[in-house]
Amino acid sequence: MRPWIECCIDRFGWDRVIFGSNFPVDGIAGSYGDLLHVFDEVLKPEDEDQLEKFFATNAERIYRI
Repeated sequence: MRPWIECCIDRFGWDRVIFGSNFPVDGIAGSYGDLLHVFDEVLKPEDEDQLEKFFATNAERIYRI
């Protein structure tokens, strides 16, 4: 999934990307933990502020939650 994740971040930037999944449908291919592990491995070298945006603050800002 690395090429797709990196492509989205490159195209949209850290202020416009949000973590999402298609669970429970995606459970056929693996667990939710497996999916989080993939994102953890792909995004590991990134800055903590960027990860916070990706996993939380962008959604809070965009969806006003």
